[in-house]
Amino acid sequence: MMDLNSSCTSGGTGSSWALENGVTREEIVAAITHLAFYAGRPPAMTALQIARKVFEEAGA
Repeated sequence: MMDLNSSCTSGGTGSSWALENGVTREEIVAAITHLAFYAGRPPAMTALQIARKVFEEAGA
């Protein structure tokens, strides 16, 4: 989860890595939503858009 958090705040997303290691879609979305309060809304919205694409590609 820490990797997911740090990559979201730096403009990326660890969503594919997190999914591969057993983190659920709901947990990823919750982590990104929680980060919006610390990193700001724009990075969180970008992370959610990227996560959505990752979810579609992974069929999650």
